[in-house]
Amino acid sequence: MTMRLGYLLPTREKIMLGQPEAAPLLALADRAEEVGFDSVWIGDSLLARHRHEPLILLAAIAARTSRVELGTAVLLPTLRNPVILAHQILVRKGHHRAAQMWRRALRERISVEADKYERKLTELQRKYAMQMPSISDRISERFVRALTIDRVCALVEPAMQEARDGNCGESFVVLGHETEFLTMVPSGVGFDVPAWLVALEDEVDRVRLPLWERDDYDELCASVPPIRLSHDEIQEKLDDWSQQ
Repeated sequence: MTMRLGYLLPTREKIMLGQPEAAPLLALADRAEEVGFDSVWIGDSLLARHRHEPLILLAAIAARTSRVELGTAVLLPTLRNPVILAHQILVRKGHHRAAQMWRRALRERISVEADKYERKLTELQRKYAMQMPSISDRISERFVRALTIDRVCALVEPAMQEARDGNCGESFVVLGHETEFLTMVPSGVGFDVPAWLVALEDEVDRVRLPLWERDDYDELCASVPPIRLSHDEIQEKLDDWSQQ
C-alpha cells in the first residue's frame, strides 16, 4: 500500500494572525503541488473557529493546479443552500436581470408545491384552532424572501458610496424603495427583529470594515478566470446533473 500525503492549508491560523488575504494561501497550494503532495485540504467551521469559505477557496485552487486532489476536512453542507448561493453571486456581481430571472424561475418552479403546503397548513390551523405565522409567512412568500433580502443587501455598498459622494444615485433611491416595501409586509410573531433588517445591519457593518478585514470573496473571484458558457452548454450541464 502506497503512502499518500496531503497538506491542510492554514486558513484558521491565517485568520487568527490577522492575515486573511487569499493570495498567500493560493500560493501555498501551488507549492504543495510542486513539492509532491498528493492532496490539498481546507477545513470548515462557522462560529467556533473562523476560516475562509472552503468551497470558494477550493474553486480558486482548482483553477490553478492540475494534479493534486482537493477536499474539505469537514464541511457543513446544511449551511449552504445552492439556490440561494447562486442568487447571492448574481446580485453581488451586479447581474440584476439574471437574478430577477432566477427568482422568477424559482417561484414558478415551487408554486404548485407551495400551494399544496398552504392548503395543508390552513387545514391544520383550523383543525387545531391555532396560528403558525412564521411557517405561514415562508409558504405565502413562496420561499423567495431570502433572495429578495440578498438583492436589497447588494444595494447597500453602492448606496453608501453614493451617500459619501454627496448624491442620491440610483442605488440609493432603489434601496429606499425596496426597504419601504419590506416594511409594508409584516412577518413573524412580532417579538423578533425582522430577518431583512438584521441582514441589512450586518451588511452595513461589513461595508464599514476596512478592506483587509472583509470577506475574501472578491479577491478569490479575481483569482479564478471566468468561463463563459453558451445557453446550449448550460442546458447540457443541467441535464447531466438532473440524471445523476
